[in-house]
Amino acid sequence: MGDLDTTTSSNHTVPSIGGYKRVLKSTKDTGVEVTNVLVEKAAMNHIAINRADTTDDDFSTSSFFKSTGKIDTGTASDMVMRTPGLTSEMLGLLGAGMNTIITTSTKLESNSETYTSASHKSNSKRKRHSMIFRVIANRYARRNHRRSEFIDAFYFGDVHFFIMCHGRHYACTTVYQMQYDSDNHMYYTAGPRLPKKTVLLRASSLVGEAGSFSVGYRYLGKYIFWKSMVLGWETKSRYCGRLEWL
Repeated sequence: MGDLDTTTSSNHTVPSIGGYKRVLKSTKDTGVEVTNVLVEKAAMNHIAINRADTTDDDFSTSSFFKSTGKIDTGTASDMVMRTPGLTSEMLGLLGAGMNTIITTSTKLESNSETYTSASHKSNSKRKRHSMIFRVIANRYARRNHRRSEFIDAFYFGDVHFFIMCHGRHYACTTVYQMQYDSDNHMYYTAGPRLPKKTVLLRASSLVGEAGSFSVGYRYLGKYIFWKSMVLGWETKSRYCGRLEWL
């Protein structure tokens, strides 16, 4: 993630790690709670509308992403054989047959951003493959239930490689189950046997690189943070994604 010094964007001020620590020790001003709720709802509606307009459901948005790094192309059956972690079940969920041409890459470019996967070979020891995703998930996706309830949810995981199928880009990611800390308004991972799941997530849902810092009293767990994170807005209990929703 590099240095997280305080910087100002067009939307908000991004706190440094020191700023996060000070926020963790602060108390909430309940006098502005009603205003916060109204502002939050307006912000979330704005985000939902813009995300709906920029999703890569159509092929025209594929130009926003570019496969870079080490690139490999072949039929789905061949790529499953020579790409560790890629399965025919994953590709089946994308509507790919065994003769469908797909492309894998170790890096992905989007506008001015470059995302690096764990499969990218680099002389640098700096790890840059931990990412945060914002996904529209179905709470009943893995249940024998006809009901659908879609929810905006955040997921944290390690990206193994990127894939392009049918003109759309995805990230093959091992997602870890996060928990929510209501005292500090942050997500964290904890436990010696951390639940995890490897899935294909749309590149359009990628928020950016994520980092973590240790939390001793949370069973040796780690708090998760990312550059654009706003405590109390994106970090809420209802936005903490569950593995069973994927």
